Amino acid sequence: MKIFKNKTFLLLKATVLMAVAFFLVLPNFSAEDAAPSSSKEQVTVPPNTVKGVRHQAKDGDFALLRGKFTQQKGNEVFSFTDDGRHFIDVRFDPGSVPDDFILNGYYYLWGQMHKNFGDSKYLQAVFLSPRPGSVRLEIQMIQN
Repeated sequence: MKIFKNKTFLLLKATVLMAVAFFLVLPNFSAEDAAPSSSKEQVTVPPNTVKGVRHQAKDGDFALLRGKFTQQKGNEVFSFTDDGRHFIDVRFDPGSVPDDFILNGYYYLWGQMHKNFGDSKYLQAVFLSPRPGSVRLEIQMIQN
């Protein structure tokens, strides 16, 4: 009878340990983890804000912003805003400002943050989306 009690105690102890381990691991999984990858929705990343980039980005960080250029400050330097209250300077490489570029037109801007000691913060433009309305789609039907 004593051997039966020892085996029952060990079995109970093992069950409690497995249950504790299960409940510690369970919160780390979600229904999304269990779903096959083909059924997951695509995640879209919203653009950053100018205010957030100015205060949080470190030298060399990349940022995606949506907004408009409001003022030309130099040959390839423009002021960019997303809300009309917060601005950041954006520098383009020489000759890389698009031909159809206009002030106060909305763009998506992919840029790299530059913060130099004693120098102002600015974004170096890496990519600028085409202006909405400036892209024309032409479809031709080819018949055999």
